[in-house]
Amino acid sequence: SAARLQRAVLAEREAAWGELHTDTLACAAELACMLEASGDCQEAEALRKHVLKGHQARLGADHPHALQSLGRLACLVLSRDRASEAEALFREALPRMDKKLGPEHQDAVGCAHGLAQALVAQARGQE
Repeated sequence: SAARLQRAVLAEREAAWGELHTDTLACAAELACMLEASGDCQEAEALRKHVLKGHQARLGADHPHALQSLGRLACLVLSRDRASEAEALFREALPRMDKKLGPEHQDAVGCAHGLAQALVAQARGQE
């Protein structure tokens, strides 16, 4: 399967470059996307958390890759019916995205949309 092949590529990159290399983190993010699409959200979430921590450690918490990782984790958490947890992640990400990327950037707009969805899922859509 594609996920099996991606796992092999990830293992090779981790061995060659280490877990925090930006290409290794990108490979892990791609695997998380594949797993999420195939319904393996538990493993995808663990990978998304790993990628987020890696980007924050390597690039800084306000680097665009770290912010994008945070937004993707929030979306995955929301899709797993954990709206309150997702709301907290979106609220953490949105002001930082607005400041670093600008409020019209696609990641900031997507984050705002995700926050709205999290609020609606909690019957707080009027906030």
